[in-house]
Amino acid sequence: MARKKAKARAKRDTFAPVISAVATILDAGEPTRFRYEAPCRHGLRAAMCLDGIGWQAADDTASKIVREALHRIGAVRPPWHMGQPEYVELPGFASTERYQCVRCAKAVPEDRRLYCSDLCAQATILERTYREAAQMSDYFASQRTFSCSWCGQISTWKPMANPRTFCSRSCAAKARWAGRNQKAA
Repeated sequence: MARKKAKARAKRDTFAPVISAVATILDAGEPTRFRYEAPCRHGLRAAMCLDGIGWQAADDTASKIVREALHRIGAVRPPWHMGQPEYVELPGFASTERYQCVRCAKAVPEDRRLYCSDLCAQATILERTYREAAQMSDYFASQRTFSCSWCGQISTWKPMANPRTFCSRSCAAKARWAGRNQKAA
């Protein structure tokens, strides 16, 4: 137990200058001290990987360094609910309330949030549905055709997939089997 603590203390002492530098960077973060947390962690990890340390070990070490630096500057991570727009509105910042309808820009009543009426909300949903349907029909209409190398049957393949040579797995298996028999002969 004493050896583990001694090793941990020695490792912490090895990274003391790095932790101090990271703490200085994190302390300068605005509007919170967590602003540069990810860039510090990623930069440390990249530097360690370039020095030949494995990715997982480098990531774990970088995480510990950043955590220790945050602890040194006294940064306390807020709970999730404090980060939500409903939690607080600061003076000088945009409020979370919407005053205009997202669809038609009319005034939004107090009992509603995004749309001025059910008609605007339903119209937005229908528009989105039609747009998605049009995209899907364009996608399926743009299928490509090819002739199977084994049986000659005309088939289609989707443009996002790899080009096909065979119409089915059985044709591909038959072609492989025929190729093996040709090599053996």
